[in-house]
Amino acid sequence: MHTITKCLPKSALIVLLAAVVLFGSSCSVMRTGTPANNVIGKWDGSITVPNQGDIKLIFEFFKNADGDLRGFLSVPQQSDQPLFIENVTLDGSALQITIENIGASYSATLDGSKLDGEFSQGGGKFPLVVERVN
Repeated sequence: MHTITKCLPKSALIVLLAAVVLFGSSCSVMRTGTPANNVIGKWDGSITVPNQGDIKLIFEFFKNADGDLRGFLSVPQQSDQPLFIENVTLDGSALQITIENIGASYSATLDGSKLDGEFSQGGGKFPLVVERVN
């Protein structure tokens, strides 16, 4: 059995090594376009609640130090303190979040610069489309 170093001249090994380094660099660039990175940022929209009217919701998604998706939900009409979103999962274009301390969830489909889905809380379900702010 031959090893690769015995089959290739030294100059070919250098070219092969350079190709591996360049390919590895392009793989890093390709990873930045993953769906998880596409959801990072600020998004806003409104739900219409019976007897309350339109309520603005602002989501902000980020990656924590471990690389996991996390977020905050702000509801300016109800509080100036954002709520921490404990669970954020993005599987392909399907986003699922859970805000345990208020018993809420949001399931949506990522479509470019918008998330189109349903916000649920306290037995109520409301259509919610949010659009990227930044």
